[in-house]
Amino acid sequence: MKTLKMNGSDLDIQNNEFALVSEVEEVAQTLQNLLSIRLGEFGLDELVGLDRTNLLGKPINYDEIRDDVISCLSIDDRVEIVNDIDIKIGNDRSAAVRFSVKLIGGQDVEGEVIVDA
Repeated sequence: MKTLKMNGSDLDIQNNEFALVSEVEEVAQTLQNLLSIRLGEFGLDELVGLDRTNLLGKPINYDEIRDDVISCLSIDDRVEIVNDIDIKIGNDRSAAVRFSVKLIGGQDVEGEVIVDA
């Protein structure tokens, strides 16, 4: 599948045309976008997004945050298994989330996103 390429939260324009992504890069972009949406904030589907409640809690429970990230990544039905997640919480309650997943077709996809609590 092809879709418009994103540069952060903006559309990527190259040579006065919208850039496109496909295949593995498209899946990585989709998963990064899923993690960037707060659970319940997407009006068309309130079950899409990352539950950020545990990012705000004290003390920080990395196991619960990890479970939230896995649930969010698993929304995409192309994801077979989440291989690895690395979460680094910043002083400003933001989190750098790096992930690696295996798709149903066998491809490995990696990505990273900064999530604001």
